[in-house]
Amino acid sequence: MRQRSFSSNSGSGHTIWYTGKSNSSIPMPPTIPEAKTGHLYVHLDTIRNISSYWMVSIANQWERVSSGVESPLNHDRVLAIRANGEPSWITRASTITTKTRKEKEFREKSVQG
Repeated sequence: MRQRSFSSNSGSGHTIWYTGKSNSSIPMPPTIPEAKTGHLYVHLDTIRNISSYWMVSIANQWERVSSGVESPLNHDRVLAIRANGEPSWITRASTITTKTRKEKEFREKSVQG
């Protein structure tokens, strides 16, 4: 189990995830008795170098997720995937800030290029 703390005006908490890897993709994460709602599982297919992500739903079942999915425990947070592949629950406001910054950088490069 790995975890990273977060805090903001909307509250604090942890991004908690489990990891696994093999030389192929998997249809479902293994059973993890301590996994709770909002916990994540990241599986790395080492041959294709592709990560798959799952989250424990409110129904207490793994469901496949991707960047942008809303946290079941904090509706102000959405899933982001960091450059290193680690998951992170970030505020909706920070996704807008990041998107705006990337669009501005793209426009500046286009004007210079």
